[in-house]
Amino acid sequence: MALIIILFLTLLAGTKPENQTCKVIEKAELMEFSKDGDLNIAGVFSITSTRTLVDNDYQAVPYSYCKGYNHRELKFARTMIFTVEEINRDPSLLPGLRLGYKIYNGCGTENLIRAAVEAINGNDPLACGGQTLAVLGHSASGVSNDINTIISAVSVPQISHLSTCACLSDKLRYPTFFRTVPSDKFQITALVQLMKHFDWRWVGIINSVGTYAEEGASEFVKEAQKEGICVEYTMVYLEASGSRLRTIIETLKESSSKVVLMFMPLSHAKAFLSHMEECNITGKQWVGSESWISAKYLASAERKHILHGAIGYAIPEASIPGLGEFLLSLKPSDEPHSALIKMIWEEFFDCSFTPSNTSTLCTGAEDLRTILSDYTDVAKFREENNVYTAVYSVAFALHLLLQCKNGLNPTMGNPCLTKDEVQPKLVFDAMKRINFTTKNGARVFFDENGDSIAKYDLVNWQMKEDGSADVVIIGQFDNSLPEGKKLKLKDNAKIVWGGYSNVVVRSVCREPCPPGTRKAVNKNKPVCCFDCFQCSEGTISNKTNSLDCSPCPPEVWPNEMRDNCVPKPTEYLSYSETTGTLLTGFGTFGVFLSLLITTIFFTHKETPIVRANNSELSFLLLFSLKLCFLCSLTFIGRPTQWSCMLRHTAFSITFVLCISCVLGKTIVVLMAFRARRPGSNMTKWFGPAQQRVSVLILTLVQVVICIIWLTINPPFPKRNMHTNMRKRALVYLCFLCVNTGFGCELLGNFDMPSLLKEGDIMIGGIFPVFNKDVSNIAAFDGKPPPPVMCALFDLRAFRWAQMMIFAIEEINTDPALLPNISLGYRILNSCSSPTNTLRAALTLTSSHNEKETASGCSPAVSAVIAEAGSSQSLAVAGIIGPFQVPVVSYFSTCACLSDRAKYPTFFRTIPSDYFQAKALAALVKHFGWEWIGAIQSDNDYGRNGVLAFKEEVEKFGICIAFVGTVLRTHPQEKILKGKFEEPYR
Repeated sequence: MALIIILFLTLLAGTKPENQTCKVIEKAELMEFSKDGDLNIAGVFSITSTRTLVDNDYQAVPYSYCKGYNHRELKFARTMIFTVEEINRDPSLLPGLRLGYKIYNGCGTENLIRAAVEAINGNDPLACGGQTLAVLGHSASGVSNDINTIISAVSVPQISHLSTCACLSDKLRYPTFFRTVPSDKFQITALVQLMKHFDWRWVGIINSVGTYAEEGASEFVKEAQKEGICVEYTMVYLEASGSRLRTIIETLKESSSKVVLMFMPLSHAKAFLSHMEECNITGKQWVGSESWISAKYLASAERKHILHGAIGYAIPEASIPGLGEFLLSLKPSDEPHSALIKMIWEEFFDCSFTPSNTSTLCTGAEDLRTILSDYTDVAKFREENNVYTAVYSVAFALHLLLQCKNGLNPTMGNPCLTKDEVQPKLVFDAMKRINFTTKNGARVFFDENGDSIAKYDLVNWQMKEDGSADVVIIGQFDNSLPEGKKLKLKDNAKIVWGGYSNVVVRSVCREPCPPGTRKAVNKNKPVCCFDCFQCSEGTISNKTNSLDCSPCPPEVWPNEMRDNCVPKPTEYLSYSETTGTLLTGFGTFGVFLSLLITTIFFTHKETPIVRANNSELSFLLLFSLKLCFLCSLTFIGRPTQWSCMLRHTAFSITFVLCISCVLGKTIVVLMAFRARRPGSNMTKWFGPAQQRVSVLILTLVQVVICIIWLTINPPFPKRNMHTNMRKRALVYLCFLCVNTGFGCELLGNFDMPSLLKEGDIMIGGIFPVFNKDVSNIAAFDGKPPPPVMCALFDLRAFRWAQMMIFAIEEINTDPALLPNISLGYRILNSCSSPTNTLRAALTLTSSHNEKETASGCSPAVSAVIAEAGSSQSLAVAGIIGPFQVPVVSYFSTCACLSDRAKYPTFFRTIPSDYFQAKALAALVKHFGWEWIGAIQSDNDYGRNGVLAFKEEVEKFGICIAFVGTVLRTHPQEKILKGKFEEPYR
């Protein structure tokens, strides 16, 4: 019915010709208070709160009547009257003019719309253009919605004192709507900030029906989710539904969230609290919306367990001198034509103006100060200040319009107007320009959405033993302040918490993941109900709710809590270890045995057997054996610079001395057997002198080799941080610096085609120019063939290799980059084979080619550009990483290669699959695809890529139906039919 009236009146107002009149059908007597003035404004309030419809079963014309009285709405109406009279007494505001008012009362949307139409049509029911310049009201967002739909068609500004729905900021739908109460958009922001401040991440919501409650609850859910706050449940309270109430009570008892947001208007909050009086709901922290959180009269002893400790935002307190006395001085004689005042008076004092045997007679002189109600509560003014400010905003807009200086309006820039020329549209334009300060110090202006400055008092309910309550201000919220400073609690604020708790109520679905763990989203639960997993071996997290665990650097290791990296203990072969003890024992035993044999030989040195055995070489051999046994002791203990040089040099020299002695003795025996007869000259060529000289020369050769080695590239102590990463210790050893030569010996001599250009600094490159291996079968009839041959020329890989050559040539021609230094290159073909790739990597690090022998190893390349495949790069980085040779890949994307512990010298110029997985997950989420499949290749790139993608999509709650693997052995028909798909588990 209301919708039909709205449509009809809107069309009527928008289509009438200028000279046509209209009339309101069955004009209702809705005006309660009025006073004529030079300029008039109207107010629409619901002083009678409940509308009852009598349809008479089609036997008579249906009619409706109002019952029940809303004392707060009467207070708003009287505040409007007080403000108008105060403005009329102010000589500086609207001088020479008097402001008039028409205040309408209506219950139910239809009556309120009638009141608004009556207000803008004036006293003459036949005049479609009345003298009302602005309309104040209504308190309810839904009613203001309907009223503005009507009056905006004729450009009449509407100023609401209590309609907070954020929807009313839409200027396309409500172009002439203004309000002096903050929009719920700001209240929602404030409530979310409150939840964040106290770390309430797991909350429940109870709202009633209606625009205010439904829109507010919906917006809170959206804003809360942006800040990581989860809503466990949203329950809608219906006053007439007992089953719905029972569901709410059961949910409150069973829910795990400790914080409950009650978002509903005052009338619904009063009804809901009355239903909750007998329910044993304890341990909850109630948070209220601004509509009811400051209404102290809601307090009672039965509601103490609910309201005690309740917290929420209220409209700021204000001081309005004279308003309290004006409200309490109301008498029925002040409004002799108002039957409504008499009925409310009878309700207040339980009397009657009509003589009756059942009640006392009202005198009209009763004192309102003896009555406890919302109307007589004049200790603090909150919503009343919004009415006060709304009236003043219209007065200042009128004052702005009627200014005149030298025939022009100094603010608007238009010719001066008389009071009779003022039209609602002009008032609407002026409302957008006003900027003034009220007598109580509040600054008033409206933004582009018609909203005023958003400020709130943060209040806390502190119940008393008698059931009354103190609503204590504990902080403020000012949306005009910078981020981080909007919410401010009082320094000395004493806060009482819900559930009679002495500390801040804790309301989270899951406690934060402590350091040493990582947070993982559970796709079957809200984002706040995450899981915590301990960091894996070798990784740590040092902050709360860490999403990832970071690997420790090679020289440190996680502690037991895995929240910090601690230095690894240094390990080396010590005398206290079993191995060191055994080695010392065997070495000592060998020295003792050698001394024993030396003693025996020395005792019997004149005997023929000793003399025949060349006693000099024997004693020298025994001496070298003693030194060899003692050399084992140099390998025990913490390595130092001197011990590292002594270990191998001492052992090699003594061992060569020992072998030289054995060689000398062997040659002597050989010569003896080759001599055919006694007195042969052969023994003269290798006599004792020659034996001593040969031993000396061979030993000196080894000494010279050791001196050269120690001079050019001596060994040094080093902690091995790469081959023992899974061990909680650093192995301290001597680094011999002979890896290149060892690599040359390991490789052998095999053919590998290459592109070569000499330079001062060499850079290696590995490219799969031919991408297919062809195995060779050895015939054993000559030189063994190469292990593999390559086929199928890859033009793309060849282009990559040419690009490397081009880049090096470009660098060499740049005088600013590496001046006086030329770069060289050696590019090898890997055939896309991990085996060939390893051979190529070892070839480059040893600079070994088919023309060189193992004894001719040249210095290694400074860096290696490799490889296209992730599997090949894994092999290359693993094998040459310990040589400290950097590997730079141009096409290997596997996220596993980012592990600096395993691949410390690996770099790449292409993004990791970790980022590709994030991008793909964001793409899937963007298009709302929640049920997907995945196909992977059977290699490191495919397996690790799908694994990373799976981890990312699970964070968004996206499910994977299957993961299929395409094998190279799959026939084409099987792949085309999708037979490789397997359900994901």
